[in-house]
Amino acid sequence: MPRISKVPLYFFAALLLPSLAHGALASQDPVARFIALADSLVRAASDSALASSVESNSIIVASAVGQLLDAAVASGEARDEAGARSQMALAERLARLYREKTGSGAALKLVATYRHWSAEQRVMRAQAKVLEKDASAAQKGGDPEKALQLYRDARDIY
Repeated sequence: MPRISKVPLYFFAALLLPSLAHGALASQDPVARFIALADSLVRAASDSALASSVESNSIIVASAVGQLLDAAVASGEARDEAGARSQMALAERLARLYREKTGSGAALKLVATYRHWSAEQRVMRAQAKVLEKDASAAQKGGDPEKALQLYRDARDIY
């Protein structure tokens, strides 16, 4: 089976973090808060504030990029092209600033990878996301061995 990409494994570990929280939980999720802040700064055309925010939150920027890319793909699958473009653009902007501030191009490479997926690779991604969701449920259900195996199976798809 073909692999989706050769993006570093540590980057996919960031993607295995829980999905973007909704409602009241979003306020407790630092990645969701960062994404909301970044989106607001982009809309306010505050480039220097966005760059400063990326620098001060560099530890979670990669996760934010991953979550935005997942959201962009999901929006595209739901035929919300405007939403997909907006999420992809924010992910790319954050990834570029991340590279400028940290020297790491991993987030930008992931953006490029997501942009060029084939239909087959998108199906594979969907399969991996199901495995990740099942792994999270197994972990919450107290079965860490099953969770680890499911995460490995998802990683093997990537």
